[in-house]
Amino acid sequence: MRISYEEQVRGRTVIDGGGRSVGVVEALYLESGSGGVKIGGIRLKLRAEVADQLGIERSTFHAGMVDVPAEALQAFGDAVVLNVDIGSLIHEAPPPSPPAELH
Repeated sequence: MRISYEEQVRGRTVIDGGGRSVGVVEALYLESGSGGVKIGGIRLKLRAEVADQLGIERSTFHAGMVDVPAEALQAFGDAVVLNVDIGSLIHEAPPPSPPAELH
Protein backbone atom coordinates (compact mmCIF):
# COMPACT_ATOMS: atom_id res chain seq x y z
CA MET A 1 0.00 0.00 0.00
CA ARG A 2 1.37 3.40 -0.98
CA ILE A 3 0.72 6.34 1.34
CA SER A 4 0.08 9.84 -0.04
CA TYR A 5 -0.39 12.93 2.06
CA GLU A 6 -2.90 15.61 1.16
CA GLU A 7 -0.21 18.18 0.38
CA GLN A 8 1.30 15.71 -2.12
CA VAL A 9 -2.02 15.27 -3.90
CA ARG A 10 -3.24 18.88 -3.76
CA GLY A 11 -2.67 20.67 -7.07
CA ARG A 12 -2.43 17.51 -9.16
CA THR A 13 -4.21 17.58 -12.49
CA VAL A 14 -7.52 15.70 -12.65
CA ILE A 15 -8.35 13.83 -15.85
CA ASP A 16 -11.93 12.68 -16.38
CA GLY A 17 -13.04 9.39 -17.95
CA GLY A 18 -13.07 11.02 -21.39
CA GLY A 19 -9.37 11.91 -21.12
CA ARG A 20 -9.97 15.63 -20.61
CA SER A 21 -8.06 17.73 -18.07
CA VAL A 22 -10.88 19.19 -15.97
CA GLY A 23 -9.07 20.86 -13.07
CA VAL A 24 -6.85 20.23 -10.07
CA VAL A 25 -7.25 18.63 -6.65
CA GLU A 26 -8.10 21.27 -4.05
CA ALA A 27 -8.46 18.88 -1.08
CA LEU A 28 -9.08 15.32 0.03
CA TYR A 29 -12.02 14.62 2.28
CA LEU A 30 -12.42 11.78 4.72
CA GLU A 31 -15.42 9.77 5.89
CA SER A 32 -15.64 7.98 9.20
CA GLY A 33 -18.00 5.24 10.19
CA SER A 34 -18.19 1.91 11.92
CA GLY A 35 -15.55 0.53 9.54
CA GLY A 36 -13.04 3.26 10.40
CA VAL A 37 -11.80 6.22 8.40
CA LYS A 38 -11.49 6.15 4.61
CA ILE A 39 -11.05 8.58 1.75
CA GLY A 40 -14.47 9.99 0.92
CA GLY A 41 -13.31 11.72 -2.25
CA ILE A 42 -11.70 14.89 -3.50
CA ARG A 43 -12.71 18.50 -3.87
CA LEU A 44 -11.99 19.42 -7.48
CA LYS A 45 -11.15 22.99 -8.50
CA LEU A 46 -12.50 23.18 -12.05
CA ARG A 47 -10.76 24.90 -14.93
CA ALA A 48 -12.71 28.05 -15.88
CA GLU A 49 -13.84 26.76 -19.27
CA VAL A 50 -14.98 23.45 -17.77
CA ALA A 51 -16.98 25.23 -15.05
CA ASP A 52 -18.61 27.40 -17.71
CA GLN A 53 -19.48 24.37 -19.90
CA LEU A 54 -21.06 22.61 -16.91
CA GLY A 55 -22.89 25.67 -15.60
CA ILE A 56 -20.98 25.67 -12.30
CA GLU A 57 -20.94 29.04 -10.59
CA ARG A 58 -17.54 30.75 -10.46
CA SER A 59 -16.10 34.26 -10.42
CA THR A 60 -12.83 35.97 -11.16
CA PHE A 61 -11.59 35.29 -7.64
CA HIS A 62 -13.40 32.01 -6.83
CA ALA A 63 -13.06 28.89 -8.96
CA GLY A 64 -15.92 26.49 -9.50
CA MET A 65 -15.67 23.52 -7.13
CA VAL A 66 -17.07 20.01 -7.31
CA ASP A 67 -16.87 17.22 -4.74
CA VAL A 68 -15.96 13.94 -6.41
CA PRO A 69 -16.84 10.77 -4.44
CA ALA A 70 -14.23 8.06 -3.95
CA GLU A 71 -16.25 5.69 -6.18
CA ALA A 72 -15.46 7.97 -9.15
CA LEU A 73 -11.68 7.90 -8.52
CA GLN A 74 -9.78 5.43 -10.68
CA ALA A 75 -6.11 6.21 -9.94
CA PHE A 76 -3.75 8.53 -8.10
CA GLY A 77 -0.38 9.10 -9.77
CA ASP A 78 1.20 12.11 -11.41
CA ALA A 79 -2.42 12.95 -12.16
CA VAL A 80 -5.70 11.88 -10.57
CA VAL A 81 -7.83 9.90 -13.01
CA LEU A 82 -11.61 9.64 -12.77
CA ASN A 83 -13.53 6.64 -14.06
CA VAL A 84 -16.40 8.84 -15.27
CA ASP A 85 -16.90 11.94 -17.39
CA ILE A 86 -17.10 15.05 -15.19
CA GLY A 87 -20.45 15.99 -16.74
CA SER A 88 -22.07 12.78 -15.48
CA LEU A 89 -21.06 13.64 -11.90
CA ILE A 90 -22.68 17.04 -12.15
CA HIS A 91 -25.91 15.82 -13.72
CA GLU A 92 -26.27 12.88 -11.31
CA ALA A 93 -25.78 15.03 -8.21
CA PRO A 94 -29.01 15.61 -6.27
CA PRO A 95 -30.23 19.20 -6.20
CA PRO A 96 -29.35 21.13 -3.06
CA SER A 97 -31.94 21.10 -0.30
CA PRO A 98 -33.92 24.31 0.05
CA PRO A 99 -33.06 26.29 3.18
CA ALA A 100 -35.27 25.67 6.17
CA GLU A 101 -37.72 28.46 6.81
CA LEU A 102 -37.48 30.24 10.12
CA HIS A 103 -40.76 30.77 11.97
